[in-house]
Amino acid sequence: MNTAVQTHYIELGSSLHSFVQGAESFISKIRSTVSIWAARSNDRQQLSQMNSRMLADIGLNYGDVARESSKFFWQR
Repeated sequence: MNTAVQTHYIELGSSLHSFVQGAESFISKIRSTVSIWAARSNDRQQLSQMNSRMLADIGLNYGDVARESSKFFWQR
């Protein structure tokens, strides 16, 4: 195999490696984001099921719960 062909394979391999790393990073970010969204949704659902005593224990009231529960899962 001549040097030009070897160099081409090395460049192709490096480009492919960079692409795979980028794809893995992208997928990891998506997984993390979906996990955060699921946790928010779950937390808001649990919060909406608390009674007034439980809410008072954590320093919240029904108005706080209504505001938080009305948010979309992607909102902080």
